[in-house]
Amino acid sequence: MHKSKIKIKPRPSKLFMYERLYEDLKEMKKKYKIFSITEFACGVSNLLDPIKPSYYQGIDLRKKTILESKNKNKNKNYNFFLENILNFKSKKKTSLGMCIQTFGINVDFDNKILLKSLNNLNKHILKNGSIIFNMSNELYIKN
Repeated sequence: MHKSKIKIKPRPSKLFMYERLYEDLKEMKKKYKIFSITEFACGVSNLLDPIKPSYYQGIDLRKKTILESKNKNKNKNYNFFLENILNFKSKKKTSLGMCIQTFGINVDFDNKILLKSLNNLNKHILKNGSIIFNMSNELYIKN
């Protein structure tokens, strides 16, 4: 068999990433009496159906996606906010903060915006809570 000198760095598919994320979230849910989520850049809040947190607050800039999330998820403990993740404020703190497919993927973030976003997400998390986020390799290297 011919050995190629071409080295291709494998990248997991988006589907694989979401499957792993949902598995991890289901495991995390077992560790909390009340599993709640604050999701920055929530999009249409697809994780609600498979995860079913006891409380959820989703934040996004796009009115269309917030309306779709509200229409799709009628649970009174699920709240959706049309707002910038940098300025979002809520008195409700959750066990998990998330921001997936946003940092350097959908929007260009510089170091200051990235840190301000993560600090704001951290303000909405309980003391023993967790944060899950991903970012592009380019943004990671740059910062």
